[in-house]
This record gives sequence, structure tokens and C-alpha cells, in this order.
Amino acid sequence: MGWASGSSLAGELWGAVRPLIAKDKRKKAAGKIIDLFEDYDCDTMYEVEPLIKDAGRESEYYGDGDFEE
Repeated sequence: MGWASGSSLAGELWGAVRPLIAKDKRKKAAGKIIDLFEDYDCDTMYEVEPLIKDAGRESEYYGDGDFEE
């Protein structure tokens, strides 16, 4: 069972704290937030693109971007 509003909460949280985190620390912080939310059964993190991008996990959530139709 997923946590439907988890990604919205994660996005709001990241939007609030991101400006306070040094650029060289954002990848680690974003990754930690993703891991914590997923540990609590949030399975919609792919909806939070800024968080995914800052964590450097685009390929994990969106593939390699080379999709065949």
C-alpha cells in the first residue's frame, strides 16, 4: 500500500529547505529525504522532479530518457 500524499509532502519539504542547503550538500540531503520517505512506504517520489534531480537519481526513476514508442 502506498502513501498517496507523500510525494506532495516531500516536494513541499524540499521546496522549504532547499534554499537553506549549500549546493554541494544538496545531493546527499535530497537522497536522504527520498530514502526516508520510501522507507515509510511512499512510492510516488517520481512525482517530485526537483528532488529527484537534486539527488541525481533521474535514471533510477525515469530511465535513461531514451524511450522507444
